[in-house]
Amino acid sequence: MKNLYYILSVFSILLISSCSVSREAGESQLDEAVVRQAIESRRFIVKLDRLYTYGGMMFLRPRANYIIVDGEKAIISTAYVGRQYDIRPIAGINMHGLTSDYRITGRESRGTYEISMKVGNQASSFDIYLTVGKTGSVSASVNSIRIESARYSGYIVPIGERPENSEPGELI
Repeated sequence: MKNLYYILSVFSILLISSCSVSREAGESQLDEAVVRQAIESRRFIVKLDRLYTYGGMMFLRPRANYIIVDGEKAIISTAYVGRQYDIRPIAGINMHGLTSDYRITGRESRGTYEISMKVGNQASSFDIYLTVGKTGSVSASVNSIRIESARYSGYIVPIGERPENSEPGELI
């Protein structure tokens, strides 16, 4: 009888904790209109929380691993683990540049947006492919001639309205 009470109490604790986790996850998701507005206006931050490698997955800190797109300007700052085709070792991607070839493709049947863009400066360029879900979840791929394709996952954060005294494309 004691075993039955023990099993029921453990089961009830697990049930209550799973319900509370799903409620918190639902609160953190964005509205579809907010996500669409951020993508179409080219004003968003992709906070990356996972890096996928051949051996598995690495958890990242979203505050330190991100892709910012603000108009035509972009910043990439993220960790990198994988093959590299350069003399110097590459442990991270840090770049300020301009976006070009920004294309959005929407898949209404899936409820996703696919974004492809090229971010470059005088030193290097990266091809970035983002798949954004309705709720703001993101799957990202970063490619360059010096590294092998890196895959990430994370979430999108819209950038607020620009103050009146700032210039277009100025990062806030």
